[in-house]
Amino acid sequence: MTTPTPSVNRLRPRRSCLAVPGSNPRFLEKAQGLPADQVFLDLEDACAPLAKEGARHTIVDALNNGDWSGKTRVVRVNDWTTH
Repeated sequence: MTTPTPSVNRLRPRRSCLAVPGSNPRFLEKAQGLPADQVFLDLEDACAPLAKEGARHTIVDALNNGDWSGKTRVVRVNDWTTH
């Protein structure tokens, strides 16, 4: 008799985290193929103020259409009082 396995998500170690500026489509595309466990797409410090609006659209497109191959994805956003 085997012991049933609980249906919970197993924890996965995150050995590496790659920070990528959300305003650079080429960097976003390259990040998809790199062997990082986690990728955070940065809209805060890594984006120039005038590039933030376009970067939001670029990140949404990359997340919806990219092949992230099981990577944990995180988007770091600005404070809600900023544009």
